[in-house]
Amino acid sequence: MKSWKTDRPYSIVWNISGRCNLSCAHCKDLGHFDTELDLVRTRTVAESLKQWAPFVVVLSGGEPGLARHFPDILDHLLSWVPRIVVASNGHTIFHPDFLPIIHGHENRLAIQLSLDGWNAPSHDAIRGNGSYATLCHAIERIKGQSMPFTMNATLTKAVCGNILAVLENAQTLGATALRFGRFHPQETQQQSLEPSWDDLSTTLETIREFQISGSPMRVHPPRSAKIRGNRSGCDAPMKCTVLPNGDVYDCTFFTHDTFCMGSLIEQSPKALWNEPQAERRRDWFRAMNATCQACPQPDCPGCCPAILRNPMMARHLPKACPLPSLYQG
Repeated sequence: MKSWKTDRPYSIVWNISGRCNLSCAHCKDLGHFDTELDLVRTRTVAESLKQWAPFVVVLSGGEPGLARHFPDILDHLLSWVPRIVVASNGHTIFHPDFLPIIHGHENRLAIQLSLDGWNAPSHDAIRGNGSYATLCHAIERIKGQSMPFTMNATLTKAVCGNILAVLENAQTLGATALRFGRFHPQETQQQSLEPSWDDLSTTLETIREFQISGSPMRVHPPRSAKIRGNRSGCDAPMKCTVLPNGDVYDCTFFTHDTFCMGSLIEQSPKALWNEPQAERRRDWFRAMNATCQACPQPDCPGCCPAILRNPMMARHLPKACPLPSLYQG
């Protein structure tokens, strides 16, 4: 990945639908983006992605299986993408066309399921009654096909407060990896879900201890986090997000007009990626990554442009953090 050319994205998150079967308390897409393209324009976007030739395409949403043209999209991507990730709350696994379409491609397709608790009550408190049962049934269906799966959890205050139980639950469910993401509150009513800086710091220490415990399940902290001096860093310079209407953004959490590269319906992929403002933002992301890695603080929940842009998150940053001085938002 480090040797990947910078003239095109390494990975693309394609939010193929804004529709969802759930209404999660921590969702960044409150109200849901319900605009989807017709089949002709959906195929135009798919062909544009092919011109970019990324290594990974993540199908997300909303819930990807609710996209009107989900089977067509999945079938098209399986014809050329080296690696596909389907990010689901479990609902997509029951789409009648899902398992037949991916048959024979299992080694190129990864399933990532959302987990937001350490048991049914805690998960359902975030995602709604019955959501944990659906998740478990989806896991049984996946295991019945002898397919591995990973899980993704958002670091809400409840998850941070019960982080070891969440880790153990994911391992018991059979996940091969558990990836954590920072919670990005979008509305005032979501602030009660937001962990404190101390909550995050304690959580990262528990994650580190779990990583070295010998567990067969891989654990990935948020990319912004720094543990024992190591930080994955913001991957925005090597990726982009495509919304259901074909608009392209640097980051899933940067879907504001200021950060829109353009539309794959109206512009060529090459023109979008080489747009001067987009290249300046990628330079900015790289500079922030380098600054954060060079910071003498060995353990830190970390920061990124999306955090700096969010006042509810930025207020928790320590005064010594050097990144706000680089922020150009």
